[in-house]
Parts: sequence; structure tokens; C-alpha cells
Amino acid sequence: MIKTVRRLDQETSSAMTDPYLELDADGYGAAVLMPGDEGVAWRVVPPSAHDRWVSVAWAGDTIAANSWNGFRVLLDPASGRVESSTYTK
Repeated sequence: MIKTVRRLDQETSSAMTDPYLELDADGYGAAVLMPGDEGVAWRVVPPSAHDRWVSVAWAGDTIAANSWNGFRVLLDPASGRVESSTYTK
């Protein structure tokens, strides 16, 4: 359901940094990205090829990302690993 995180550089512990959406050519959230000390620390793609991220924000000590198809995913800020995934529709 959720695709594997693709690690891009060394793990970062920058808890004060905000995650953001990487937009594709059509303006949809193609990936959730977490800035790191040397660029992007990690990237998480949506649950399926036909899905897009619509929001991403801090949710306490984790990062919450919501997809167009109704998934709410909680991510570990240090690694980008999926902690939980809930279908909300």
C-alpha cells in the first residue's frame, strides 16, 4: 500500500525543520520531503501511482501526510518510515 521510503542522504535530526510537498508538473504532491543538513533527508511517495499527497504537517512528534484517495499516514521524522496508515473515507 505505502511505497518504501527512498533515502537520499545521511539521517538528520533537524526536528525544527518543516516537511513539505514536492509538486509534479500538474501541481499535485508527488512526494513528501524532509529537508536535511545537506539537501533532502528523505522522500515518501504516495500510496499508489494514482494517488497524490494533499497535505503534510507536524502532528506532535510525528509527521502526518494526507492523500487525495483518503489515506492519513504518520511518518517518523528522522527516517521517513511509515508508523501508521489509516484509510479515512
